[in-house]
Amino acid sequence: MIYSQRLLGVTMDNNNDIFNLTEEQEKRISTFLDNGRRDTPLFCEEGVNEEIFIPVKDGEVRVLHHKPEKITTKRPILFLPGFVAAPWTWNDFHRPHHGFAEYYYFETREKKSSKMNKHRKIQLSIKQSAVDLADVIEHLGLNKKDYVLASASYGGGVIFQALIDKLIKPPTTYSFDPIAEWIYGSPFTNAFIRFTPGFILGPFRTIFTKMFLAGMKNQSQKNRMIAFVQGGEPWKFKKSTRQNLQWDIREELSEIDTELFIAHGPLDKYHPRMAYYNFTKAIPKGRFIFMNTTDEDRELLAGVIATEFAKITKNDGLPKCLEQFEIKIER
Repeated sequence: MIYSQRLLGVTMDNNNDIFNLTEEQEKRISTFLDNGRRDTPLFCEEGVNEEIFIPVKDGEVRVLHHKPEKITTKRPILFLPGFVAAPWTWNDFHRPHHGFAEYYYFETREKKSSKMNKHRKIQLSIKQSAVDLADVIEHLGLNKKDYVLASASYGGGVIFQALIDKLIKPPTTYSFDPIAEWIYGSPFTNAFIRFTPGFILGPFRTIFTKMFLAGMKNQSQKNRMIAFVQGGEPWKFKKSTRQNLQWDIREELSEIDTELFIAHGPLDKYHPRMAYYNFTKAIPKGRFIFMNTTDEDRELLAGVIATEFAKITKNDGLPKCLEQFEIKIER
C-alpha cells in the first residue's frame, strides 16, 4: 500500500508545527477516549442491529441499523467505513454512541456483504458507490432529516465523489482520514491483482496477506490489513481494484461547495499528515481537526468525534468541545 506524496501538486511540507498539541489538549483527548471506551456488544453480530438490504443498480447493498430504546443524541449517524473492511474492524467506532444514538453502518458495493449481479460490465467503482450512497440516503429517508454523514478512508473518497457530482446535500459531513486518490496497493500488487483470476485469489489469500504485511511492524495496522485482504470477496476485490486504479479527484476537490469537516489522528506511513491539511485547503468550506492518539485508538477516536457531532444540530456547526482542535486553514 503506497500513498502518493504528490498532494494536489504541492510538495510535502517538512514543517509540522501545526500538528503540535499542548499537554492540556492531550489530556482532553485522553478523557474523550476514556469516556467512549465502553463495554458494548459487537455491533455486526447477528441480532444486535437490524440488517437492511437496499436495492441499487445491479444488486443490493447492506446497511446495519441501530436504534436504541432511548435516544439521547439529537440526530442519527450514517457511517461509511474503509475499503473492503470487515465490519468487526470498526466496532470501536460505534462504542461511544451505541445505545445512545441511532446509527447506520453502510457497506459499499465492493464489500463481501453486497448482493451483486455478477457480469462483465458491472461497476464496483467509487463513482458508482457515490450513486449508491445517494440511493441509500433517500431509501432511509435521511434526505428529509438532520443527520451526520460520517466516513473514514475509502468511505471518505465515496463521499468526496458524491459531493463533487452533486448527488447529495448532507446537513453535516465529517470524514476521518479520507482518500482523494487510489492508495490501496503498490504497483506490483495492483498489477498482480489485476491480471490474476479471481478463482486463484481466493485460495491463496494467506500468501497475499504476507505480501501486504511484508516489513510491517505496527500490529494494529497488521490486524487491519489481515481484515482487508481476507475479509473481501475475491472477484469484487479484483474488479473494484481494477476499476479504481486511475481514480484521482484531488484536482476536483475545489468543486465541493458544502462545509466539510476533515479530521486526522495518529500518523502512519499510509496517512501522511499534510495530505489531509491540503485536501481541506482545496475544499472552499473545508475545516480541519487534528486530534492525535495511539494507532490502537484510531477507530475509537473517529467514533468519539462522530458522537460529538450527533449531540448537536446542523445549525451548531462544530461541537464546542472540538473547537480547540481545529487548525485554521491558510487559503
